[in-house]
Amino acid sequence: MQGTDCCGFVCPSPGTDESFVGRRVLVRSCMRVDGFSSGETRWLGSDMDGAFAQFVVVPANEVFPVDCDWTDAELATIPCAYGTAENMIARAGVRRGSTVLITGASGGVGSAAVQLAVRRGARVIGVASRAKHEQLRELGVDEVYGRDADLVDALGTRSSMWWSTTSQPTVSVLCSTSSFVGERTYPRVRSRDPSSRWIYGRCT
Repeated sequence: MQGTDCCGFVCPSPGTDESFVGRRVLVRSCMRVDGFSSGETRWLGSDMDGAFAQFVVVPANEVFPVDCDWTDAELATIPCAYGTAENMIARAGVRRGSTVLITGASGGVGSAAVQLAVRRGARVIGVASRAKHEQLRELGVDEVYGRDADLVDALGTRSSMWWSTTSQPTVSVLCSTSSFVGERTYPRVRSRDPSSRWIYGRCT
C-alpha cells in the first residue's frame, strides 16, 4: 500500500498511549525503527504499508501531535516534500546572498525548496514547464526557465558556479529535484568549480 505523506487521528489499539488517542498527528515518512544510533531506515508507503487507506499502523515514536488550523492536505506536504527540501537546502548551506538554481521547481519537493530558499533570502532561479511559471513567480522565484532551456546558454557566465565579471551573481547551488538537468547540463558546469554545491533529492 503506497502513501508516504500521512496525517490523521490516533485510534485506540492495544499498547497505544491513551493520551495520544483522538489526537491529530503527523507521521514521519522516513523512520528510524532501530533508533538514531542506527542508519537503517524504513519508508512509509514503500517498506511498509502507507497512508492510501483508512487506517495505517506505525511505530508510536514516529508520530507527532500537531495543533494548528492547516488542512490535512496542507499538513501532509510536510513529512516528505518539505522534509526532503529542508534537508537539501540546509546541507547545501543556502543563505542570504546565495543564488540557487532549482530544477523541477513546480513539484512537491521543488516548490518547497523554492519557498525555503526564498525564506533564507536567497536569489532563486527555477526550471519548470511553462504552464507553471506564473505560479513560481508568485512563490518568489526571481527567474524562471522552461524545461527545454539550455541553461548554460540562458544563464551565460552566471552558469559557471564560480565567478563572473558581470554584475549578476553566479549560481552557487544547484538543487536538482529532477534528473534531466543533471544529465544534460550539469556535467558542463560541474567541472569548473569543485567547491560549488550540487544537491539532489526526490520524494517518490
